[in-house]
Amino acid sequence: MQLAAINFAANFYKEEGWSVTSVTLDKFGYDLVCIKGNERQDVEVKGVSGIQSQFIISAKELELAQRNRFFVLCVVFSALGNPTFQRWTGQRMLQKFNFEPISYKAMIKPV
Repeated sequence: MQLAAINFAANFYKEEGWSVTSVTLDKFGYDLVCIKGNERQDVEVKGVSGIQSQFIISAKELELAQRNRFFVLCVVFSALGNPTFQRWTGQRMLQKFNFEPISYKAMIKPV
């Protein structure tokens, strides 16, 4: 599903005249670097199976939304069916969504 969502978002940007580079394997915290003229968007793509705006976002992605002025969240709904999407800048994403921790990293304390 995630690959279908990334492809959908990349194709949208390309159709809009953006130069698109996939950086998914580089583990930057976003999937696509999109450039059009002087504009840049570091796009994190989230694919969801239905129309519900609920998904997992990593601590690194949340941090990037706070400090990377180019960060854009792109949520692709019905990623495997008839996809549609919405986008938010990092700052708008922080205003629009509630974030809830769902896991913790546990390490043995040093003696």
